[in-house]
Amino acid sequence: MAPAWQSSRSNLNEVLKDGSHAASTGVSAQFTRNALVITEVALAVVLLVGAGLMLQSFTKLLTTNRGFRAEQVVTAALDFSVSGFDGWFRPTVTRPQVYLAELLEHLRQLPGVQSAGAAYRLLRHDNHPPNQSFAIFGRPIALEAERPSVEANAITPDYLRTFGTPLLRGRDFTEADTLEAPGVVLVNESFVRRFFPNEDPMGKYITLVKSPGPLGSRDSAGVPFWYEIVGVVGDVKSLGLPPEAVPEIYHSYWQYPMEGPTLIVRATGDASALTAAIQRETKSVIPNLPTPEIRLMTERVSQSMAQPRFESGLLSLFGALALFLSACGIYGVLAYSVAQRRREIGIRMALGAHKRDILTLVLGQGLKLTMTGVTIGLVSALALTRVIQNLLYGVTPTDPLTFAAVSLVLLAVALLACLLPARRAAKVAPMEALRYE
Repeated sequence: MAPAWQSSRSNLNEVLKDGSHAASTGVSAQFTRNALVITEVALAVVLLVGAGLMLQSFTKLLTTNRGFRAEQVVTAALDFSVSGFDGWFRPTVTRPQVYLAELLEHLRQLPGVQSAGAAYRLLRHDNHPPNQSFAIFGRPIALEAERPSVEANAITPDYLRTFGTPLLRGRDFTEADTLEAPGVVLVNESFVRRFFPNEDPMGKYITLVKSPGPLGSRDSAGVPFWYEIVGVVGDVKSLGLPPEAVPEIYHSYWQYPMEGPTLIVRATGDASALTAAIQRETKSVIPNLPTPEIRLMTERVSQSMAQPRFESGLLSLFGALALFLSACGIYGVLAYSVAQRRREIGIRMALGAHKRDILTLVLGQGLKLTMTGVTIGLVSALALTRVIQNLLYGVTPTDPLTFAAVSLVLLAVALLACLLPARRAAKVAPMEALRYE
């Protein structure tokens, strides 16, 4: 639109008097064309830098160690909210954990099953702060609002092995860690770094209640007030962006169950082949339980990557389009400039200029526009990429390698776009150019 607007401002009398090129060879018109090319290049730099940062971030997300192994794992969420079950903490044979324990035993006997477990929550899907307050035995117990917070989870024996989370110290839960047994918990590495930076956490006690009784005591439901730390496990990072781990404690599901467990089964081969068998065994052991939704763990992880995958793809598409348009713009401006300066080029060659001098002249014009656009684009990118800082993982918004790579790509593309007009200019015959109108 800018060239059209520029042409509409041309003086008709001047055009008729000065010739066919007067409307388009003025300083103002040339400045407008150059400014448009510089803008295109600068925009391409900004978009390509953004795309490069997003692609690096996406690649690091794919390869980051989240603290578990998703391959060959299938999950199934169970809903015990239907009628027919007593409370989780009631010492009766109809407690949900009784059925859960029987179901896990059935699943472990299935062909193609390596191990099976269950947890209240497999993964955190966002990066909300922990909200379970707790206190450490032997340290001053503050008001609940002033207590530190952790994530609380409940897992069955064999869950860690099934999920692929390493046990770093101590022991795992056993079938003996029931409601009647002494209270025990596992903690993760983040918990140890935060609350026991210079101490051994093994054997220490924690509580989750507001006003705990003495060590070894229980509440009216028989639930222990205090839990001994018996093991340290690896951090499990969230599916949020960025993936992060927070201080977390793990209860034994048989001792401190939480409603709505999720089954997790590790297969020896194709995990999807276990779908029908898991549904069949669930219906056999717990007939009145709703049919669970079976999902592969790899699907859960892939779904969490959908947004960064879309964002990096979209920015890459826009960056490629801007790169193509800037190359077209550089080529167009130089081709037009060569056509308009044909007579000048002929005079230069008639006066002794060599072909390489003409090549240098045209290439210099194109690269000057490109360098100006790249410089403006880099400065703009330094400011604008901070907007996507929260979307990046494992890469800074000012990553020097990305900025350098984008600059080199733009210069290489610009050089290619300049070559054809430059070669055309070098082939101009001096006598023909002097007769050119």
